[in-house]
This record gives sequence, C-alpha cells and structure tokens, in this order.
Amino acid sequence: MLSLLYREWDKNMINQINIKENDIVTLSIIDQDYDGLGIAKLDDYLIFVKGAIVGEKVTAKIDKISKSFAFAHALTCLKKSDNRIDPKCKYFPKCGGCSLLHMKYPFTVHVKKNSFIVTMKKIAGLDVKDLIDEVIMMDYDKTKLDYDIKGFRNKIQMPVSSSNGKLIVGYYEKETHNVIDIDYCFSQSDNVNDLIKYIKNICRDLKISSYDEVTKKGIIRHILIRENYLNELMVVLIINEELKKDLIEILKNKIINKYHNVISIIMNYNYKKNNVILGDDYKVIFGKDEIIDCILNNKYKLSHKSFFQVNRTQTNKLYSKVIEYLKDGEEDINNINVIDGYCGVGSISLSIAKHVKHVYGIEVVKEAIDDAIVNAKINDIHNVSFYCDKVEDKINDLIDKDIDCVVIDPPRKGVERSVIDSIINNRIKKVIYVSCNPATLARDLGVLKEFYDVKKISLVDMFCYSSGIETVCCLVKKRKQV
Repeated sequence: MLSLLYREWDKNMINQINIKENDIVTLSIIDQDYDGLGIAKLDDYLIFVKGAIVGEKVTAKIDKISKSFAFAHALTCLKKSDNRIDPKCKYFPKCGGCSLLHMKYPFTVHVKKNSFIVTMKKIAGLDVKDLIDEVIMMDYDKTKLDYDIKGFRNKIQMPVSSSNGKLIVGYYEKETHNVIDIDYCFSQSDNVNDLIKYIKNICRDLKISSYDEVTKKGIIRHILIRENYLNELMVVLIINEELKKDLIEILKNKIINKYHNVISIIMNYNYKKNNVILGDDYKVIFGKDEIIDCILNNKYKLSHKSFFQVNRTQTNKLYSKVIEYLKDGEEDINNINVIDGYCGVGSISLSIAKHVKHVYGIEVVKEAIDDAIVNAKINDIHNVSFYCDKVEDKINDLIDKDIDCVVIDPPRKGVERSVIDSIINNRIKKVIYVSCNPATLARDLGVLKEFYDVKKISLVDMFCYSSGIETVCCLVKKRKQV
C-alpha cells in the first residue's frame, strides 16, 4: 500500500479536474488508507473515500477539495468487496471510536499491517516486510460473518454532555467534540455497558448537570470505569464542581445496591479548563482507590490514575512476545540484566523478572513507582528494583550493573532523543521497543538503525476495529558501530 505516501502527493499539482464540493462522482477504489478510507483516483487526482473498501466501485459525494487531493464519503456501493460486512454497531460511522467496523476482522488487521509497513518505509527508511514474524490477532469465531469480537476493553472513559437539556454519555463524533449518546458499545463488556447506562439515568433523576466545554460550567465531565479479570468494577466520576453530600450518598448507595461487583467509587476533581480528563485531587467514597488485575499470572494493584494496557487478552500475548524476544539469541537468559524504561506499575518488569537475573524499572511518575513496588511484593518477586527518575538519567547511573538489554514502552509521543542517545552511548546489546504509535516508532528507529539492526517485529491487534496497532520490535547492536 502507498496510502500514507499519497498524502504527500505533489503539493504543486493544480487540480485540473472539474469537480466541486457536493458533486456526486463514481469511483473505483484502488487502495486503503491507514484510517480505513478508500483511495480512488480521477486522472491522477486523489480522492479519499469514507466508507469504501479497496476493490469496490462506489458513488460518492465530494466533501472537501484541495489542490492535490479531496475527501468524499460513499453513498452507494455499485460493486462490493468480499471484505465488507454490515456494521453491527448502530452508531457507526458517526462515532469516532471505531473506523473499520464495515470490514471483516482479518482484513482490518491486513490494512493495519500494510499501513505499518508503509509508515516504516516513509519515515524510517526501513523495509520491514520480511521482518514481521507474526501478526497477533484477537481470537475469533471464523464461522461468523461479523466476527463477534466484543468486550475486550478493561478500561473506558466516556465524556458526559447534554442534548436538548438531557444528560448524555458516550463518545465523541469523529473529528469533533460533539458527544454521541451511546447505550451500548461492543468494545465494552455487558457489565460496563449496563453500569454506564444506570449511572446516566441516576444523574438524570438527581438533576446532576453535565459539564459544558463552552461555558466551562456544569458538574460531571467524564465517567471512567475499570473492570478486572474477576469482573470487579471501579467507578470514577470526574467532576468540575463539588456534589452535595446527600447526592453523593444517594448516588453511591444506588450503585452498590444494584451492582455488588462494584468495589470502588471515586470522585475525581478536575477544575482545569482544558481537555485533560483526570484532575489531581480525588476522594474515595466507597472501597479503596485500588483494583487488582492479572497479566501472565501476576497480580497488579491499580489506582484510578494508573496506566495499564486496555486489552487484557492481547496484553498477555504482547508480554509473551517481549519474553520471546528477550530469549532470542541468548545462551543463558537467566544471567542477563534488563532495564525496563517507562515501567509504569511494573507490568513488563514483573512479567520478565522470572526469566532473567535482574530487572531495573524506571518511571518518572512517583505514584506508578509506588504501585510497582507494591506489585513486586504482592507477587513475591525479589529480583526487581524500581526507580523514580527520568529514563535517560537512570540508564547512565545503572550502566555499571552490566545491562544486557533495555525494554522501552513509551507513551504515544515516543522516546525522547536523550533516551536514545543514552542507549547508543552505553552500547546496550539489545533493545526491545514496545510501541502504540507506528509514526513515532518509525521516527525513533530512523535514528537507532544506524547503530542497531532491526531483527524481528510483531504486530499485536490491541485496538480491534480501530486504526491502532501495538508493535514489539527486537533490535540488536551492530557488530561495528557506524
């Protein structure tokens, strides 16, 4: 696929095609964009078509034009792709949560894989086609046409708004901040869907107002729910104003009396006039600010602010792949020392600890390090050490520990250049890079490739029916530094 390159089409090209916004055109779809848009050409003029699949012929309405390309949305499908299915979600395609629900599940992963390959070539200058040793999909029933994959998210956070004076809870409409009122989301469990709907109705009955992003007034901004491996639930209400005590008591009692698997209810106070979801202050109104989850037979204490992978099933596979890459090429893995950069609550550190000599976890967020230390005790794991520090600074401090490998799992913005420089300067033998953002991964590999060979890559489909993909890359230091 060349879809990412298409958007870098000749910017000086003048549109000679006689089309205007709102025109209806007939198009043959020749390729697929990374976000699921179909790609067509009219005399070399590119048109990205929402709702179209490669191989199809559609009529489409032109939404927006520029000199080098246009955007459109499909109206009718004159020739259907074998990879098309009827979306099971009634909110698709308006909801911005999933962009690939009109495609068969295996094809969605195919689209992501090809887009990943193009991104690596375009940004990093790397041809990774033959380096991808596995694409790890969700388990699914191949006999079902719609591939009934649902309930895979263990954490959701839904914005609260109002429509016609009525409080609503849902997800944002694609590319807007307009909230769509959603009663059922397939990515969430039935437990969570039911609970969200119940909380919404309680708030309506109690006349609790929703937060307005324009006026900056109103009470409830978001609802966050975590669900663990035992189907226990943590409820977090993110509010802009303090609720009266009697309302808090009514709200709490209604929830815990109906849902006996709710073990924690928290009020998080966010008074900031921005789009950040969680505030700094909070109050526990039921239970504790903790829930226990499980990955690869290790238990993890999570607070409502903890970062933790949202797809438990695929996280088990992801961390198993990290362990596999750790073992690859090692004569005695039990004798190697590993740094886990951006370690969070210690989920990767503790997953690999039983296989290696020692793990040194580094994380700049103190609360996460506190949780990581507790999680090591919970699991009776002693060959780990956790440090609250910047990764680039602590790598230099730990180099005398005879570090053999650095595992990095950074946020979407990727790895700071100073961290990459520390890895290169300390001549770390192996790097395992876990990424949720192919673009920033490619940027970082573009630097690392001068000093490291990319040996293997696995793609893990954590975010089903969306354009997102998780990646594990194994890099080994070149024999001779460039």
